[in-house]
Amino acid sequence: MNTKYILHRGRHQVCACNCRANREYNEASSSGRDPSEPYPQRRVEKVPPPRYVSRSNSREAPQNQARPNSKDPFSAFKQYQQAAMLRDAGVGRSAYDAGMRPDLGWLPSSRERAVKTNLSKGWFVKPEFTVETLYSEILSRCEQLYCGDGPLFMIMKLSQTREDARTCLDAVSAVRANRIRRGSVQAFDPRLCAMFTQMCVTCDAPDVMAEALHRSNELGLLLGLNRIHRALMTWGANLELHKIEQVAAAMEIGGVPPTTKTGYIMIRAAVNSGRQEVAERYAAILRRAGVRLHPSSLRLLELGRLNRNASTGIVPPGENE
Repeated sequence: MNTKYILHRGRHQVCACNCRANREYNEASSSGRDPSEPYPQRRVEKVPPPRYVSRSNSREAPQNQARPNSKDPFSAFKQYQQAAMLRDAGVGRSAYDAGMRPDLGWLPSSRERAVKTNLSKGWFVKPEFTVETLYSEILSRCEQLYCGDGPLFMIMKLSQTREDARTCLDAVSAVRANRIRRGSVQAFDPRLCAMFTQMCVTCDAPDVMAEALHRSNELGLLLGLNRIHRALMTWGANLELHKIEQVAAAMEIGGVPPTTKTGYIMIRAAVNSGRQEVAERYAAILRRAGVRLHPSSLRLLELGRLNRNASTGIVPPGENE
């Protein structure tokens, strides 16, 4: 081992001990204590551990509340389920409002989720607003400020006619352009898309729905297949085949190609309206598109052929034998 290093290290240790002794001697002299007495040890007070406080609530949890078990991953969910059952039963409602609710950790409470999705305090919730005035306000805010999705919910709720549905589509386009200018290219919320589909049914505007399907990527409206089927069933119950054809022709372009259920809705509407040739044409188009026809659809086609033959007096081959 290097002797020079040992001597060098020992010299520094001696110097450090001398410095500490001189510092203690000076402190004792300045405080009036006898330097020959041992240096008093610092008294360390024991701090009690903090009480368990809920993350979702700043107030302290009750004493009888059990902390979620980290070994059981479903412990927080069980507490949330128990609190929900008590709320639904009307038991402990005041205690829940006062903050006596189980700690869920990362899981937000239903009240906090409701506040985030509450649209009743927006600037657009005014009784004097109409579709035209709200559309003008949306355009002005898109030019000056950021306009969110809330006004679109309100204008869809106010729409009642086909002209209102067309105005609503223009409002969606304006808000979408404002969001793209700010760098947000994500599509609209699925709830907004569902409300748009319902608005088209309420306003009886299949042309607006077909245009939204054609411009789905541009508008950011990704309409769901189930909602489209509900709209087709509504128009099919009224035997309005031209409206069904408008929407069905745009489904492939909108990213929701027709399925077996779509074919059943279309064939059923055509057979119920007594237009067997239209039902046969629908079946041929769907087969060419690669859509499998359900056995129920095939039975509807057969029933339509029998009804047409009975009305025209044509006897099917094989029945005279």
